[in-house]
Amino acid sequence: SLREGWAFEMRRFLRRWGDLLAVAALGITTLAFFWKIALTNLILTGLDVFTYFYPYRAYAAEALRRGHLPLWNPYLFMGVPFLANIQAAVFYPLNWVLIWLPTPKMVACSIVLHVFLAGLFAYLYARLSAGLSRCGALVAATAFALGGFVGAQVEHVNQLNASAWLPLAFLLFDLASGRGGAARQAPPLGGLPPLVALGLVVGLQLVAGHIQAAYICLFALGVYAVFPAIEGAWKRELRKLGGEVRRGLLVYLAALAIGGALAAVQLLPTWELSRLSIRGGGLSYRDAVSFSLKPRLLLLSFLPTFGGEKVFSEYVAYVGVTGLLLALTGALFSKRDRTRPFFIFLAALGLFLALGGYNPFYFVLYKLVPGFAFFRAPARWLYLYAFGAAMLSGLGADFLASPLFEKAKGLGCGVRELPRLVFRRLLVAVGALSAPALLLSPFLALPTSITLAAWLVLAAVAMALIVLQARWSRPSAPFAFLALLCFELFAASRGLAYNRPTAPEAFSSLRTAPAHLLVDRGLYRFLSISDLTFDPGDLGEIELIFKDQLPPEATYDYVVATKRKEVLAPNLPLLYRLQSVDGYDGGVLPLARYVELAHLLLAEPLPDGRLGERLAEIPPSRLLGLLNVKYVIADKVRDVWLDGVYYDLGHEATLGPGERLEVADLPHFAATALGLVSHLEGARDLAQGTPVAEVLVADDRGRVQRHLLRAGLDTAEGRCDAAVAHR
Repeated sequence: SLREGWAFEMRRFLRRWGDLLAVAALGITTLAFFWKIALTNLILTGLDVFTYFYPYRAYAAEALRRGHLPLWNPYLFMGVPFLANIQAAVFYPLNWVLIWLPTPKMVACSIVLHVFLAGLFAYLYARLSAGLSRCGALVAATAFALGGFVGAQVEHVNQLNASAWLPLAFLLFDLASGRGGAARQAPPLGGLPPLVALGLVVGLQLVAGHIQAAYICLFALGVYAVFPAIEGAWKRELRKLGGEVRRGLLVYLAALAIGGALAAVQLLPTWELSRLSIRGGGLSYRDAVSFSLKPRLLLLSFLPTFGGEKVFSEYVAYVGVTGLLLALTGALFSKRDRTRPFFIFLAALGLFLALGGYNPFYFVLYKLVPGFAFFRAPARWLYLYAFGAAMLSGLGADFLASPLFEKAKGLGCGVRELPRLVFRRLLVAVGALSAPALLLSPFLALPTSITLAAWLVLAAVAMALIVLQARWSRPSAPFAFLALLCFELFAASRGLAYNRPTAPEAFSSLRTAPAHLLVDRGLYRFLSISDLTFDPGDLGEIELIFKDQLPPEATYDYVVATKRKEVLAPNLPLLYRLQSVDGYDGGVLPLARYVELAHLLLAEPLPDGRLGERLAEIPPSRLLGLLNVKYVIADKVRDVWLDGVYYDLGHEATLGPGERLEVADLPHFAATALGLVSHLEGARDLAQGTPVAEVLVADDRGRVQRHLLRAGLDTAEGRCDAAVAHR
């Protein structure tokens, strides 16, 4: 009949073109999630993307367009290597094709491209290695690439660039080692071409600009190589797997050698620089476990939020309520013995390591395992959980799509008992995970009522779909799971940073301070001393201009970006080619010698730079002269108006008994009065009216005036949070 003929042709078409359609659907979905930065002129202005990646990418792109290698950066930290800083990612090929774009669009395109690549590689791995159906692979790729971890990390552009290649590395490892379903796809020449390709992927991860993300991926690849030994030891069948393990280790080591050789052009300068870095000898344990996953945030980390909860990006790793229930289904019922145990182990390993300082075994890893002492933010190991859980969700979708008799046979039950068995086991698993959360709820960060209601509704709908699919096994049912998953992840993504872009003028407009410095073409440095609590002066005009164009959150981000430009917050001097004493980095920079110098300005400088945020007053002019500082940029937060006179309180001096301060370098103008703002410290025992200081004023004719400052009459305690001794 016509109906049967059409169905046959559709099946044949899907067999031939189904994977291309799935990849196209993944690309369209990625654009739908990231349309604000991909299809409009709006830009991201988060701290790292605005003050780190925009200046670095702009500087590297300009040099490469001129055909030069940017070896040196004279604009930050009083001059440091640029190319040797691996986070500059000068040798990452996918950055080269974007250097002709404006800087914010260059970064936005890199983000969208790598999110799509993460999904594409996850899809290929799920199809070719894990043996999933198209829909199951699409569920896994969607939960991985569009889930919480990747979405929350997109503003850490280099981390995203390095992480996106992990699924492809797994696939190429299978092709090179002849392991699993991918072995059937091996080329006629054997495993050499995929081995070379795997080495190329390792090299790309190493030059992508985030050595910690590359380390996590290579660590996961090493676990993948030796997992047959781990599983064999568990099952007491290790002898049978010895050859497979040896072959896997050889492939892994060969790929590392090839990748390291290809990336040596970046790794060698970075290694040389690291010996001079603050991380040259590794981090202290306290620094290494900073940004560990807090147990009290587990609910908000592993489940999406919809009610405006603010969760720090390092702690976000959800695959959705639907994805989590599908992952539990895959873990409980899927019979893919080769892949399922690894995904369960990988997800558990990611959670185990992400706890960092809250995990007593992490100290052992810090001491014994090379690499753990060089990185902070253990929460980034959640990447392994996100990938493992996403792949398990694909296994769960595939299990539900399989024929009834296959599911029943695999579970050792009849077709009629199948729905009840699936529901019972899944309910027990959900209860086992929920019970500790309920018991520990007083100690956990809880969601808003909106998010809690959304969790319950999504769980009920997903559970109903799972039970109905276990009863009827409709071939099209997995697409219902995919649609529900996309809807949920899209709704949750509204709260992520990439959905808060603002106007492009936040980057392109020129503020007063940089404009003033750009006019002076001399050889000098400047120092910025400011936080971001000041009023930029044109706040009302900004709000008036954008009130009908941007949502309030985007207007707020615009104002924050404007303030950063006004005070040239690190690393914005690099953007304007202005030479600064300060800088901002978190990798191999700043140099250890720079931190030693910073102790002259601060008792405890931050290890990543950012002097201006900590300085409370302008340093001594002698020290500024040694640093060739001509300009100091300061806000007016600490300035005051007293009796109609403006006082700049950025210049402060503390005098002890017998100490003298001379202010001689004054401009020549007629003065009618001299104002002095002062306060006492440790003077509670002085009687009212006791002289505490003498002020001598000499004019240009040699006449001298003497004025006594008396406790309780001309000056008093600076802090009034305790009993004040003077009136």
